[in-house]
Amino acid sequence: MTLDPQFKASLARFIPADLMALLPDDDKAMSQAIRRLSSLQKSVSSFLPMYIADNEDLLTRDYGDFRPGTFMFSDVSGFTALSEKLQAAKGVEAVEILTEVINDYFATMLEIIAKSNGELLKFAGDALLVFFPDEKGESDVPAKAIRTGLRMQRAMMQKFQPIQHSVLAEMFGEDHGMELTMSVGISMGRLFEALVGNDIQRDHIIQGILPGMAMLAEEAGVRDDVIVDTGLFADYHNDFEMVPTQDEGFYQVVDNFGNALSDYEINAPKRRRGGVAGLLSFEDKDLLADLQKEYQKLAIVAKYVAPEIVNKLALTGDHVESENRPATVMFVNFNGFAELLEQWGAENLSLLVSVLDRYYGTMQRVVASNGGSLTRTDPFGRGTKMLITFGAPVAHPDDPVRAVATAMEMNWQLDRLNTRLLDELPKELHRWPFISQKMGIAQGFVYAGEAGWRARREYTVMGDDVNLAARLMKAAESGQVVISNRVYRRVNPHFQTVDLPPLKLKGKAQPVQAYSVQGVTARSADLPMTSTTKFVGRDVLMLTLSYALQTAKGPRRRRAFAFVGETGVGKTRIMQHYYQEAAAQGFFNAWATCSTRDNQHTTWGRLLSQLLRLDQLKSAREQHRFLRARLAEFNLMDVYVPLCDLFELPPDQEALNETIAVDPDDTMWMAIKDYQVRRATQDIPVAAPVNEETRPQAKQVKDIFALIAERKLDSTRSSGIFGDARDQAQNKVAQAAQSGDTMTSMFEVVDHKINISDAVVRFLQAFSNETPTLLVIDDLHSATPEAVTILRRVLEEIKKARLVIAVAYEPLKVIDLGLQPNEIKDFSRDEVIQMAQAILEADEIGSHLDEFLWERTKGRPLFVESLLQVLRDNKHIWRRTGKYELKKDAKLEMLPDDVRGLITSRIDRLTQESKELLRAAAVLGEGFSRQAVAAVAQMDNEQKLDALLKDLTEKQLIESQPDGTYHFKHGLGESTVYESLTRQQRLNLHRLAAKYYQEQGGDLTDALLIDIAYHLMKSGNPLRAMEIITTTAQQAEEVLDVERALSLYRRALDIFPNDKTLPLEIERLEQLG
Repeated sequence: MTLDPQFKASLARFIPADLMALLPDDDKAMSQAIRRLSSLQKSVSSFLPMYIADNEDLLTRDYGDFRPGTFMFSDVSGFTALSEKLQAAKGVEAVEILTEVINDYFATMLEIIAKSNGELLKFAGDALLVFFPDEKGESDVPAKAIRTGLRMQRAMMQKFQPIQHSVLAEMFGEDHGMELTMSVGISMGRLFEALVGNDIQRDHIIQGILPGMAMLAEEAGVRDDVIVDTGLFADYHNDFEMVPTQDEGFYQVVDNFGNALSDYEINAPKRRRGGVAGLLSFEDKDLLADLQKEYQKLAIVAKYVAPEIVNKLALTGDHVESENRPATVMFVNFNGFAELLEQWGAENLSLLVSVLDRYYGTMQRVVASNGGSLTRTDPFGRGTKMLITFGAPVAHPDDPVRAVATAMEMNWQLDRLNTRLLDELPKELHRWPFISQKMGIAQGFVYAGEAGWRARREYTVMGDDVNLAARLMKAAESGQVVISNRVYRRVNPHFQTVDLPPLKLKGKAQPVQAYSVQGVTARSADLPMTSTTKFVGRDVLMLTLSYALQTAKGPRRRRAFAFVGETGVGKTRIMQHYYQEAAAQGFFNAWATCSTRDNQHTTWGRLLSQLLRLDQLKSAREQHRFLRARLAEFNLMDVYVPLCDLFELPPDQEALNETIAVDPDDTMWMAIKDYQVRRATQDIPVAAPVNEETRPQAKQVKDIFALIAERKLDSTRSSGIFGDARDQAQNKVAQAAQSGDTMTSMFEVVDHKINISDAVVRFLQAFSNETPTLLVIDDLHSATPEAVTILRRVLEEIKKARLVIAVAYEPLKVIDLGLQPNEIKDFSRDEVIQMAQAILEADEIGSHLDEFLWERTKGRPLFVESLLQVLRDNKHIWRRTGKYELKKDAKLEMLPDDVRGLITSRIDRLTQESKELLRAAAVLGEGFSRQAVAAVAQMDNEQKLDALLKDLTEKQLIESQPDGTYHFKHGLGESTVYESLTRQQRLNLHRLAAKYYQEQGGDLTDALLIDIAYHLMKSGNPLRAMEIITTTAQQAEEVLDVERALSLYRRALDIFPNDKTLPLEIERLEQLG
């Protein structure tokens, strides 16, 4: 028995590698895999409303329809005030405690909703969207919804006024006074729901008049209110006492039911179908068929959860691990579908769903291609808002740039979609724009994890900057992308922005400075960011590089260099400096930074467009004319066609006719031109009438779009302008040959002449023969295989030319270019001092600042620069007579955003076991032993432990010491890992650390006692921690060892800085002297 290779590859996403290795021959492993898939399917299903997750027919098709019923929208107030108070007292743990309160609120409300027979449709931050459908045989559904709202309000008063939480009572006392209030809005009507998406991700979208009316009703509430609209008042004012609100058209329901309200509609909440019971025995079953069946069930429902979340669930089995992490958050509000439905009528509902499907599918692909996660969609007014995250659950060093680039591409794609709809739909269905959207983006430290309870939950992010992004979205105008000041500082060089007047936003005491993104800075991806800081260090290397410029410029000897090193060691800075030096020596320079978002043409398209001075912001016709003129200068007109493909230029028929003979009436040629306009959207025209008189080529164009629809995104994006057209043309040639006809595709003519790789080599040879040239390719590890292949050809075939090539990449993978890599290492301590002096323009660096920089950065240049910027911005350093020193009261726990994001992105690439080991190490702190980290990480497999420690060492996250202990390579790395731990994770890990040290045999040293006390205090047992120290100190004093007692008390004061008795004991012992 064997597994189909394609099925095996798909299955590997959900099954661990060690278990996959035993399939399909091991029956026990097969049974285990089936159970795992079934359990995972149940976990993923909990992210969907039960009635959808249990309906396979709904899950497997596009769907849109109305359901009659009653809609409830409940929203909570008080979380902002609670968050601010917690933030002041608990710092990074504030959001975790807040989330515990939120989840307690959710659990309480969801139990009431389930027992009242309501359907929880969605979470919306801290709000709940509930539907009570009009089902056959059930009467008084709206009355049931109203009673549910009243029950929820009673629960709020009992549990959250004040908030009942042990940590709040411990921190602020039992009478802390903090409370939550809730307002509930209820409306009756027809709910529009749709299931839409693409092959990667689908979603359950609700929007329209009914949710909007419930939200308006909720806004009419003050506190602890249940509000209904005019329609419900008219039907139920005899059954409930209702009084008008200040907002006309809405009424407050008065709770005068007494004990009668305790009678629920059903006895117990519905249980989700698990489908596991039948899989507990497999005696005579077809295990392979069961495996395929369970995989199929999981694959269907998994499309309704963001792929990154599903991957996280697959690792843990049943939950997404909560964590604190840096993230860039984007909210998108899109509108127009409610208005279109009103205009088009119910008879065009399927057409509306197809447009919604195209919009969602297109935007999801844009988000995914930029490394983001489309986490959820919620109703917002009459439209919908999307929560998109970058950095949660997977981080990249450039998440803010990715987010803004995504927003700009989404706007570009929407413009194309609106234009196409205008072209495809009959005039009576026209509206402009058909769809509109606006966006808000903010960056910060968030708490990321699950909200809700086990049976119904969602992945979300919480924190002040999440709220800020939502409020920036609300403040934005249609089509506008509004970013926070923090995002602006990270993306400013790459995007054109306009300062907005300070915004007065909910929850913010002071006006907020924000910016509107206007567009991409011209050639921002092509040019190196110059630094105003003096270049320091790397003296020998720079001498070698300078000599290479001279030999390339004079004897025409092509030179090439590869710089290899971890992120942040200074590879880019070296090449920036080299770029400037080459320009000073008369070299013509071109720069490209590779990205995982690039297609096969991006890197070399950027480089050659710079060498040709081709302005890709100009019109296609202007670019064609300029390109032909430039190529004529080098007598290279035969590379015109492949370079058009490289630059992704729409074909110019007149220009191409000058190069090859093409029939101007060739339908494929016209299809290609039309395809270029539509290529990026990757959507399919709606099934609506097309005016054949205005579009005489519609029939011919249809064929190529049918082909495009069948192709996968990666294939189409990487195929260039002619890719899809080439395939269809060659198919037509093959069909003609079978019928005995003779037909030649224009692509065959071009292929016989020259391809892109040939064109790049020939152009570079010709250009660098005349002009000294420097090509710089940064982040080559992110380049496409096609770009690396072209680079190899250039290096192999161009030997004599005035050409220097410099590339840089991380040691993530081996890139064989036939070059001797130059390993770029961290700075020495002396070089760190030189760098600090250059950045601060200082004559001298004080000893405390010197020590702090070295301990936190260990010579990583990026960390040094970022940390100094944070210290300077927060005024934690002072200057006196040319000397900079660290202030005594400086808060040294802060982390620069870019460093935190960079380290987090590296940690995200680790295996789950490596992450757990690193977390244990961060809790143990400086100088942890192999035995201690094994105990805290609860890892008893010594062989695996050694392999993981070796891997983390090779990745330069930790270092081994001569005494056999380990420590973090950079202090900032340790801080980032520790900050990522949730409060519960810290408590558990510190408890394990205290337990390990307490179990060590023999007499405990004072250092070990202090470690035990520290971990006990951090695990939530401060009384026991203080008892250990004071008892030992008193014993020392009894035998007249005053110095030891003093030392213990002083070290205890480091652990308990706010204790009032320790300073008195220290003072007493010092007087005893």
